Amino acid sequence: MAGKKGPNFSQLEKHTLVDLIGPKKDIIESKASDANMVYKKNSAWENLTEEFNSRYGVIERTTSQLKSLWKNMKAKCKSAIVKENQERMKTGGVVAEGCVDEVCTAVRQIIQHQTITCKIEIDDEAEFHGDMDNITVLVREMQMFFL
Repeated sequence: MAGKKGPNFSQLEKHTLVDLIGPKKDIIESKASDANMVYKKNSAWENLTEEFNSRYGVIERTTSQLKSLWKNMKAKCKSAIVKENQERMKTGGVVAEGCVDEVCTAVRQIIQHQTITCKIEIDDEAEFHGDMDNITVLVREMQMFFL
């Protein structure tokens, strides 16, 4: 039954995964793809899966499930960062509280080397000449993520 969906991940499981990835982030998040690094990544994921499944309060998961969760958590965190930056641009630097949850904050610390946000100081002349829309588009285009 390949199509059967397992139970959703709990907040505890998400926190556990982030805690376990932290010390292994240099290997797991490495962009190198040579045979040696692929072996290290696979070993790190297998060890991580064993550690994860040995923890109290978690449902037994496969390496594939944990990899998928990690990929989804990173994508959601990156999306939250973009929304936060857009909100900051709209409000002049103020961001509403509660935009990012604890798990996303922990993920952000692990993937911080993968994100860049370019800040552009907007002078009064841009507003005077009606160029604010062009500058907002430019700033959005400059917010990038490394894959």
